[in-house]
Amino acid sequence: MAYDFKRAFRLDRTSRAGARDSVHEELNHHIDLCVDELVEAGWNESDARREALRQFGDLKSTEAYCAEMQTRKGRGERRMVSFEEVFQDLKYALRAVRKSPGYAGLVVITLAFGIAANTTIFSVMNPYLFRPLPFGAPDELVQVNQINPTTGWDMDRFSYPQYRDWEERTRAFESLGAYTYSAANVTDREGPEQIQYASLSANMFEVLAAQPTLGRTFRPEEGLSGSEPVVVLSDGLWQRRYAADPDIIGRTITLDGTQRTVVGVMPADFNFPFGGVKLWIPIQADRTSSRTSMPYHLVGRLNTGWTVEQVKVELGQIQTELGARDAGDFGTGLSAYRKALEVRPGDPRVLHALGQMHSRSGAYPLAIQAIRESLSVDAAQPLAWVNLGIALAGNGDPVGARGAYEEALVLNPHEALAHFNLGNAHQRAGRLEEAAAAYRSAVAADPGLGLAHFELGRTYIGLERFEDALRHARRAVEFLPDHTSSAQMLADLERALGNG
Repeated sequence: MAYDFKRAFRLDRTSRAGARDSVHEELNHHIDLCVDELVEAGWNESDARREALRQFGDLKSTEAYCAEMQTRKGRGERRMVSFEEVFQDLKYALRAVRKSPGYAGLVVITLAFGIAANTTIFSVMNPYLFRPLPFGAPDELVQVNQINPTTGWDMDRFSYPQYRDWEERTRAFESLGAYTYSAANVTDREGPEQIQYASLSANMFEVLAAQPTLGRTFRPEEGLSGSEPVVVLSDGLWQRRYAADPDIIGRTITLDGTQRTVVGVMPADFNFPFGGVKLWIPIQADRTSSRTSMPYHLVGRLNTGWTVEQVKVELGQIQTELGARDAGDFGTGLSAYRKALEVRPGDPRVLHALGQMHSRSGAYPLAIQAIRESLSVDAAQPLAWVNLGIALAGNGDPVGARGAYEEALVLNPHEALAHFNLGNAHQRAGRLEEAAAAYRSAVAADPGLGLAHFELGRTYIGLERFEDALRHARRAVEFLPDHTSSAQMLADLERALGNG
């Protein structure tokens, strides 16, 4: 089998030549799109190319700048997170607390793990793009995501203990389920085969109101740690691999070395969470599972009379309750930054990082105050303007947020996160053409920004530019191989366009 060396080394962008090639490919794609549009408008091809190059501006400078940014990113200098600089400025504060080793150790752990963990702010959305949902009463289904205040990305996932926290406390949902997906090797008498599968909470089929055509789905006890391993097959896998054997129920198959008993077969139109998934197993976890491992998406079925806005209010109240319960680590992190400000009063980078921490907790007014104070000392901080915009958006000020992103771009026209968040603002306001332009600028500045490729793909779907959406869905999956929504979008597009 031929080995895909390009894919194997795609994360190694440390060489200038590799970064330059990646940027060159991305920029030329957008020029080609502009040429195609001009040709369609009646231009001849040579004139169209000259006009596209004129419209794009200084291509060589842009390409050189983007290549340098990509090279720096490949060497681990991720500009998305500014804590490395803050660590340097915190050295004086850390020296001041070394007389208390326990406190100093806790501060380091909190900075490395606690602050980096997302505090939950919710978006509720329909996770499916343009295909009908093959589930009972699909209008009652919503997907719950976390918003990452650092990037503005609103499709972050959950840990299993987080899922249980919400499931136990919510009144908005009749039922709430979790899922993730991966690939595994199936080995049985039909031979080995790698198959994509989804891990579901034991109640997920109930949440979806989905019934099997053969056998049953999961029982509640099958979601407990140590329970008997079981599996539900897709209709396609049952037909193709097992010749639609009516006696498949009760048979044992081996999935990545674990023997699992087949308990059911789903209908042909059941394709959750997307069409590439061929079998389902129950999540077997408990509250002792890691809170820092966050692979799960949540899907809920609304209770009668509940609206999406009411759901957001309730989830916000639950988050406040959980935040009070877990306030110890957050308070310690705040103390670390305040100690740093005692040693270096008015330091703009520490103030910026303090604002980011407030933003992560959902304390947007405090975040806005801290970041504005940082910018009053040093206004030439593009990322601080980006994070101010994110905090303003979280505080219900989309106009102010847009202005902050634009200020970042005045300072650095190639700031990928500013373009990305500006695209988010346009998309949420329904300005799809403006959103697409902003996302194109984001991926031109940082071709490896997978979330921008994903959002550009979503935006192109809204504009009915499906071939362009397909291309960026493929790039999103390339850079985000474990991102469920990108894989789902790609599978749906390939199916719709016949390119699968």
